[in-house]
This record gives sequence, structure tokens and C-alpha cells, in this order.
Amino acid sequence: MRGETEGTQRHSDLKTILKHAGNCKTIVEDLLNFARRSKPKAADVNIHEVIDDALLFLEHRSKKAEIDIRTDYAEDVPRLRIDEKKIKQVLINLVMNARHAVGDKGWIAILTSYDSQKSLVRIIVRDNGYGIDPRHLKRIFDPFFTTKPTGEGTGLGLAVSYGIIKSHGGDIEVESDPSGGTEFRVILPANILYYAEV
Repeated sequence: MRGETEGTQRHSDLKTILKHAGNCKTIVEDLLNFARRSKPKAADVNIHEVIDDALLFLEHRSKKAEIDIRTDYAEDVPRLRIDEKKIKQVLINLVMNARHAVGDKGWIAILTSYDSQKSLVRIIVRDNGYGIDPRHLKRIFDPFFTTKPTGEGTGLGLAVSYGIIKSHGGDIEVESDPSGGTEFRVILPANILYYAEV
């Protein structure tokens, strides 16, 4: 495609092929991740650095849009004993879904909090995009369930994310208003021996 002149039929055809090849790549990756139910490779990490890395990755891969991404990290969040790559995968998936819901304008907020009494860390991904229909809320973590148009979603992202968080002994909660706005809460058990630097 790089060797073709823009605006020609051949360039247009190659662009279409490239787009669908990219969709195939995403589907295969999602299927492999879904099938690969390995145990987490735990290490003590600063969750705020993991979030920042995920956002930096998305910044380089996503098209430019007028989306305001805000972070608000609690200072008392401890270091977590987690599989960094898998948790980053969950965060990337949640933020990508939020970007899809927001469109080209809007905001996404990522917040953290620590419940010392229950020894739990919460990572909240909130957006002001289109909400989720109440009929779909109970099914969004089901494998292959998607509300996205054909070719735009495999229905495996949230299923894989749910499995990853469960394998860490955690949980994912979701609240959504069909008139606009969704909040995902990732809940992870804390390792109270270490504390993160914000």
C-alpha cells in the first residue's frame, strides 16, 4: 500500500485488505488469550505505573481524538502482587472500550482507592460515553458477546479480562446509565507489606 499512489482504486483496495487483516489479527489474539488460562506470574508492582504504561501504549496506537483522559491516584495504595502484563491487558481493554463509547469527544477517568480494612485496591475506569443497555449488563462478560458492529469487536475482551481478574482473586463490577456513562471497577486483593509511590 505504501508503494501505491493515494486515491487510486488499487490503494483503496489494499487499504480495505489491511483493515480486515488487522481485524483478523485482533480476533486471533483474543482467541489465544481466551484459551491461554495460565496462572498469573506474580511480582510486586506499583499499580499506578502499570496504569500509566497502559495509557502510554494506547496513546501511541490510537488515532488522535479530543478525549480528555484524567487520572486520580490515591496516595495510600499499596504495591500489588500481580501479573503486570495481564493486568495491563485488562486496563488497555477497559480504556479501549471507554474510548469506543466516548467517540471523538468526551472524557475518561481512571481512579484508584485503597480499602485498608478489607485490604482491597480498586481501579475505576469511568467514562461519559453511551451507556450499556440494562438487558446487556448481565451478559457483557460472556465469551463472544458484543454490542459493537460486526467487524469491530470479538466479544472476548471483557471475558478475558474477567478471567484474569478472577485468577488474581479479584472481581470486576460494572454500573452504567443507558442515557450516558459507564463505570468499571476492578477490585484486587492488596499486598499490605509494600506501599506504592504516587
